[in-house]
Amino acid sequence: HPVSLGVAAGLIVGKPLGIVAFSWLAVRLGFARLPNGTAWTHIIAAGFLGGIGFTMAIFVANLAFPEVVNPDLLAASKVGVIAGTLLSAVIGAGLLAWSIKSK
Repeated sequence: HPVSLGVAAGLIVGKPLGIVAFSWLAVRLGFARLPNGTAWTHIIAAGFLGGIGFTMAIFVANLAFPEVVNPDLLAASKVGVIAGTLLSAVIGAGLLAWSIKSK
């Protein structure tokens, strides 16, 4: 369903993109610096782990698609949250494992 895909894409693409982009911008502008021993791979992995926004995503889905109005859209958004959360967790954990091994 398009709603499921949109919600999942927000968690899998949007969250990491926002976290990495604003982290890069903060470092680039001198507001922050990467801690010793931290690589950009770690920041990217943390961005994916930020996609594990289960509770807030379900809350927003309940606000966006009230069950009284259209229960199918609410169900589709919850499927997207679950799928996006699981994929974000797997990708983030995989990146962290890979970045630790490659050191």
